[in-house]
Amino acid sequence: MVTIQQLFDKRYSEKKEEEIQFSDLNERKVSAGELTIKNFPNLKKVNINNVKSLTKLKIINCPQLTRLNCQNNDLLTSLDLSECDKLMKIQVSNNRLELIKFPTFASFSSRKSKFSQKIFVNYAYIIIFLVSRRQFVGKCVQQFSNVFVV
Repeated sequence: MVTIQQLFDKRYSEKKEEEIQFSDLNERKVSAGELTIKNFPNLKKVNINNVKSLTKLKIINCPQLTRLNCQNNDLLTSLDLSECDKLMKIQVSNNRLELIKFPTFASFSSRKSKFSQKIFVNYAYIIIFLVSRRQFVGKCVQQFSNVFVV
């Protein structure tokens, strides 16, 4: 049986992509497990949809990543985006997420971007929205202890 990480690494071995489309993996020969996407210096967009065997997703050292579409992954419970401080859009519906790790507010502030505050508020909104839809257990709010919405 092959792991989801092995399939991904085989498909994206060059690490030069600007966009990753990793979807519709419903093969019975794929064992449930974690996927780490790392060291893609040019990566701007990730689409991971309908991957029934994905349990955790972590994105590391992808400094240009601005968009993540990660929907309809039946077993996905954890999403680590703590190193993705350029993210502008995240779509995470229809998963079983219990934990999302976002970049710290300090990483947004250090960019001196006019969008820093907006992004931070958008992340807070995502959490509030998902909690209100009962898709979260509450662990996801860990990095937002000082958040207030005006």
